[in-house]
Amino acid sequence: MGRPVRYDATAKPITDDLFERWRAEGRLVPVCPEISGGLPIPRPPAELLPLTPHPPAPTGTTPNTPTSSVIDPTTSPPPATDTPSTSAPPTSDAPAPDAPDAPDAPDAPDAPDAPDGATSGQEPLVPDLKARIVTASGEDVTEEFARGAQIALETARRAGIRIAILKESSPSCGSHHVYDGTFTGTRIPGMGITAALLTSAGIRVFSEDQIPEAAAYLAELES
Repeated sequence: MGRPVRYDATAKPITDDLFERWRAEGRLVPVCPEISGGLPIPRPPAELLPLTPHPPAPTGTTPNTPTSSVIDPTTSPPPATDTPSTSAPPTSDAPAPDAPDAPDAPDAPDAPDAPDGATSGQEPLVPDLKARIVTASGEDVTEEFARGAQIALETARRAGIRIAILKESSPSCGSHHVYDGTFTGTRIPGMGITAALLTSAGIRVFSEDQIPEAAAYLAELES
């Protein structure tokens, strides 16, 4: 769109007469997912870092148990004490009477369905996300990028968007290539998080270099 919202506060305008005609006709709905997700201008550059599973342990060995900073208190064992208890439980020769059966608990009511685009605290903002987005210093900004992608999708749905023209190679908007997470300028085939989410929702995604293809698809939709 030509607005200075890139990570380095610069703009990369699209110089195409057809694109400018769409702008004049009021067809364009500008969205920057990274800004919408809460990131500032300027901001450190970020790249997609694919999540790779740990390799299986060799046969006959015991795999290392991964550690986690999040501990479920319902599954943690009780803390050990230095002195064991010396009191024995009370005993009785008389048999204890049978306890009456407890009444059945009533069925809990079904939870209401969440509205389109809504997420709960236990659901990912972008389902099936198999990558993290990090800066060169290692800061994880996946949550901001995921939030921005969800906002972009909600904006597109409200506006009835069928076509998205996105900036190539961005970790948000890359539609054919993204940088590989090494911060060496290396591009690999893939899609950014917003491009992938829009595509999964049925919105056709094009890069800024595919204006003619986008125009052909628009003509097909309007025919």
